[in-house]
Amino acid sequence: MMNTWTLQKGIPLVIVERSGHVLRLRQERFIKTIQQDHPSWTAEQRGYLWHVPLTYMTSNSRSIGRHLLETKSDTIELEGQVSWVKFNADMNGYYIVHYEGDGWESLINLLNKNHTALSYKDRANLIHNAFQLVSAGRMSLEQALDLTRYLKSETHNVPLLQGIGYLKTFFRIVEKRNITDVTRSLKNYILQYFQGVIDKQTWSDEGSVSDRRLRSDILELACDLGYPPCIKKASQLFKDWAQSNGTLSLPTDVIETVYSVGAQRSEGWAYLLQKYQVSVSGAEKSKILGALASSRVPEKLSRLLDLGMEGAVIKTQDLSSLIYAVSRNPIGHFIAWDFVKKHWNQLVEKFQLGSFCIRNIIIGTTAQFSSKEELEEVKLFFESIREQSSQLRATQVAVENLEKNVRWLEKNLEPLRRWLLKSLD
Repeated sequence: MMNTWTLQKGIPLVIVERSGHVLRLRQERFIKTIQQDHPSWTAEQRGYLWHVPLTYMTSNSRSIGRHLLETKSDTIELEGQVSWVKFNADMNGYYIVHYEGDGWESLINLLNKNHTALSYKDRANLIHNAFQLVSAGRMSLEQALDLTRYLKSETHNVPLLQGIGYLKTFFRIVEKRNITDVTRSLKNYILQYFQGVIDKQTWSDEGSVSDRRLRSDILELACDLGYPPCIKKASQLFKDWAQSNGTLSLPTDVIETVYSVGAQRSEGWAYLLQKYQVSVSGAEKSKILGALASSRVPEKLSRLLDLGMEGAVIKTQDLSSLIYAVSRNPIGHFIAWDFVKKHWNQLVEKFQLGSFCIRNIIIGTTAQFSSKEELEEVKLFFESIREQSSQLRATQVAVENLEKNVRWLEKNLEPLRRWLLKSLD
């Protein structure tokens, strides 16, 4: 059994179809880089077979069923008909599950009516599987988003983090492409739908690991979306911190959010740059640098990059992280990419060609793009440095990631727009 997991790459996709009391199972290699209609799809699937120890639950039983899938297809006979079935109990197996027929709809209905019928791990697993299947072209984005509607009733941090994380990713994509109507709709949806979760967060370091992770992520997102109560609280904390000359201890969970909000004002940005220079803590300097790179003023972002290249104020070892941080800023992603192209030879001199820093710069800056025009521009640049880029796996990874972004947006932009319009009615 272990050889099927250790001697071949990737993970299996288990496809489940429910017909009466019979479950029909198939397995194939899970692929996101190409779709089923791609000419190389069959070749990419050939020869792959896993021995998959399956676990499952049904509407008729709280006990966990077990089945070893050793062939390409198989069946399981249940004791009577069931209204739903959920595989990979508690997310313990290393495989993706797709439910054909009405399988996904039955699970969506279950979550809307009684989400606690499944454990929080199973709920998080369903969200993860759904959006992975969207990326692979096996499930519609609208159906996956329908699955997240139940999150308004969710009280556990793990499924909330999973669902909000995907919505945040989609927001970043449309924001960087300047698709204003969808950006506005998705912002409004997140703030309306998760207002209760946002409002109950404390600006502290209290709670479990997942409590603190949710607090950090949701408050950062809320402030980034311009939620007034969040901006007000973060601004006051930054003001108090600055007035104490940096001696006031800010909660670790929200310190980056507080710094980023403070950096949006000129005096706050200047003060943070000053604190960066005198700080002796590497972790503190990293948080300040991330906040400085969040400014929505292009001139400040360009100045930051120039300071990083000079190496006096901002140390050279922080330069690759700085470039990546600027590239994640919707105002800064073109600034960072143009900087990399202009200073490529200097960057290669500062860092070894095959170093992590060069890999981080290449993959980080290009990962922010999602249009065919940007894809062609990236390919042309890599071609212009072919003698160097041919030695780098990172350039191939960058192009593959960008191609995935282009495909995702081409396929899912209109469904996302429709779903948001329907949801905000």
